[in-house]
Amino acid sequence: MMPRLHNALPVWLRSGIIPAILLLVGLPVHRGFGQNLGTGVSGAAIRIDAATGHYQFTLTSPAWKFSGHAAGALRNIHYTSGHNRLGAYRQVRFTWGPATHAKVGTLRCYTRSGILLAGITGGSAGTVFPDFTSIPQKLRVLSFKNAVFAGPEFHAQADSMPWILFNNRADTAVVSPASEFLISRMSGNATSRIGTTLNPGVSRRTAARTRWTILVAGRGIERTLALWGHALDKRHDRPRIGNEGNVVLRDFGYWTDHGAYYYYNYLPKLGYAGTLEAVARQFARHNVPLAYMELDSWWYRKSNRYVNGALLKTMAGKFPPGRWNLYGGTWQYRASHQLFPHGLEAFEKKLAVPLVCHGRWIDPESPYHKKYAISGVAPIDPAWWKSTADYFAQSGVIGYEQDWLNYIYQYSPAMQVSGHVGNAFTGNMAASLARHNMSLIYCMPLPRFFLQSARVPTVSMIRCSDDYFIQQRWRHFIYTSSLAYAMGLWPWTDTLMSRDTGGILLATLSAGPVGVGDQMGHESWRNIQRVIRSDGRIVKPDAPLLPTDKTILAQAAGEHRPFVARTSSNAGIKTTYVFIWRQKGDRKTAHIGTAELGLPARGRYIVYNYFTHAISHLTADRPLDVKLHSKEWQYDIVAPEQTNGVAIFGDLKQFVPMGRQRIADAAVTSAGIKLTAVVAKGEASVTVTGYSKHGISATMRDGSISTRADGRTGLFTVTLSPGTGTPVIRSFHKTVREITVTLSGEHIAAGLPGR
Repeated sequence: MMPRLHNALPVWLRSGIIPAILLLVGLPVHRGFGQNLGTGVSGAAIRIDAATGHYQFTLTSPAWKFSGHAAGALRNIHYTSGHNRLGAYRQVRFTWGPATHAKVGTLRCYTRSGILLAGITGGSAGTVFPDFTSIPQKLRVLSFKNAVFAGPEFHAQADSMPWILFNNRADTAVVSPASEFLISRMSGNATSRIGTTLNPGVSRRTAARTRWTILVAGRGIERTLALWGHALDKRHDRPRIGNEGNVVLRDFGYWTDHGAYYYYNYLPKLGYAGTLEAVARQFARHNVPLAYMELDSWWYRKSNRYVNGALLKTMAGKFPPGRWNLYGGTWQYRASHQLFPHGLEAFEKKLAVPLVCHGRWIDPESPYHKKYAISGVAPIDPAWWKSTADYFAQSGVIGYEQDWLNYIYQYSPAMQVSGHVGNAFTGNMAASLARHNMSLIYCMPLPRFFLQSARVPTVSMIRCSDDYFIQQRWRHFIYTSSLAYAMGLWPWTDTLMSRDTGGILLATLSAGPVGVGDQMGHESWRNIQRVIRSDGRIVKPDAPLLPTDKTILAQAAGEHRPFVARTSSNAGIKTTYVFIWRQKGDRKTAHIGTAELGLPARGRYIVYNYFTHAISHLTADRPLDVKLHSKEWQYDIVAPEQTNGVAIFGDLKQFVPMGRQRIADAAVTSAGIKLTAVVAKGEASVTVTGYSKHGISATMRDGSISTRADGRTGLFTVTLSPGTGTPVIRSFHKTVREITVTLSGEHIAAGLPGR
């Protein structure tokens, strides 16, 4: 007997928590037209006219107005106050429309934070609220298209979301649904009309439930987008997972997905299992520990029909046929006996590397339909997800990758019109995996799945560009990383080849997962070692690499300026990492100032080109000048110059030399710059590079120091070796030693070793 749909929802989705529609302005709000709502502050306002149904949202900085009309006079106007996760609020609620089809609107003001909420109860799928028909003029728009991997676009579509509107000063407003993400859509064109509505086909009963929209206004494009995402997560009470929150995020891995060498491919004399065991041994021989190995869609049994019903041939014709070697929907989500005759558990134990497993849609003819609730091609039954998660737990699986989300949405029609179906699919998946502490990755997402993550506490990673990470994916990936990070998700590049220096660098700068899919014998061990410590821990920035506001403004205006993106790490001293790329058709030069990089204008900075080793200086009136050939790129480390004339770049053996995984702590003291460096298992020392006008002096309590300085360039290196008294600590199941050193400048002759 098929379970009822309501019971297919996990308890934490049936709890009756009521979301809210947010108009987040960053300024306190009052109601106008002569009556103050009582915030005691000014700067933003909501004005309503009961007779005409007019409502207006007004900001003073930026001086913007968003206005619309309800279809009729407003009645039953009530004012209340309260407190919830977003803080203390006061609100106005009103009714409009005929009594038989009345609609209730809510405008809610958070008195301390300046958050304004508005919501609607009642109406039909086509009812638009809020419906702003008068909006600020001459705003550009960035959105994420309703297509696989949610690529960036500089115009607005109904199914793209959010809409990010901004002027030439980067004053910004972000608008999107704030609930019912899988059945909601935008309305209008972002120039003369902005609103939200529901997908066509949503029933009147579903449409009558309260639904919400969010508008966030602020200064700075990336900053305001981040405020928007934080508001969604806070409203839905979703905790955010840090970029070391699970094994896949923390440590280096190996992938067998599309683009990897061993995707539907193996060495015939070894078999698939034997080939992957050989891969693990290859990495071990080169002292690169694998924290996990991903098994893509080849590992389980599938049908011979594509998601659209088209018949398929064998996927890899040079290998024996079988359900593993097909590319259709999931037939039985268990390891193929042809590939793993002793089962997945036995393979994982022999491999001695934990697994991450790929999953796709359920085939319409799969026997699962007779046992579980499957909506279209989407498993929504908690029993199916429990069975899957239990099987994973027995088989050494630590992570699950839900792929084909775009087609699951397209070919599961009920998911497009019923909030229950989408919430059951994503909610039961997450809840079952969470019981076994397994990480969750979204792949092939539409933009609405980024937003849906606000309802899914355990999803932590999401793919942000197409299969196999190459230079053609860079722009898409960096832009869509902005959407991921705003929603508290860590961007994933997909597999790449380690010899692709630019690709593996960007994967590391994403602050998300890093893994390769190399053919044995074709690895770049040097590039891999730039990513990780010797124990396999990824040395990464605190946040993903994102386009600068100036880059977004230039591209929105059609200017062909080189692409500039930045991120940073800050263990006490903030270090900025800048990636500059000249795409085809771009100008050769760029002038990058402190403001674009988010650096205090009064500071002085030393810029180190990671690959040419060139040094340059950056101040508010002295920008970084860049000249690139077509498709050329450069990578710079920007370190603040302290008052003693010293700037620290960190361990330049790593792509992210000041990452917290290598430099655990940094502080400026009266004695100089105090650093705590992490020495991992298998490492004898750590070398820190910096710049000093007058050479360098280094002191530490335990261990040994070797110092060199070059008075001509100002560069110095300090090599730190732990001693018997160096503290030993445990960090995420790894044992490391922490060396603390104090660095101060002193005069040293050019080219002579320092003390």
